[in-house]
Amino acid sequence: MAGAGSTGSTTTRPASSPWWIRYVVFALLFDVVLGRANFHAGATGMTVYLDVDYRSPTPVLEPIVVTGRQVRVEGRKIWAQGAIHAGDRLCATAEGMFVEPGGLLLENRRRLAGG
Repeated sequence: MAGAGSTGSTTTRPASSPWWIRYVVFALLFDVVLGRANFHAGATGMTVYLDVDYRSPTPVLEPIVVTGRQVRVEGRKIWAQGAIHAGDRLCATAEGMFVEPGGLLLENRRRLAGG
């Protein structure tokens, strides 16, 4: 079901916070939103690759909207893309690749259950 998406919104932190905090927070937001978009599209996986392009300065203390959608699935590999907007301003875009854990997940559950 490629194309299913996920959306979230938040308000950015004050300008007095270190510049790198916004970059880390944006990467975290993209990781979460792209992962949820994959979940809603019916395929989930662990993040293998996440590329973020910072397109323009992000306004301080204004709402931002984070969107994501799954764009394709090939076997265990899942690709998703997203964007962060502040109003009409494009602040950042992202592309991520995720990999379904396959049998590893079931094996770990069995091991943790003592089986």
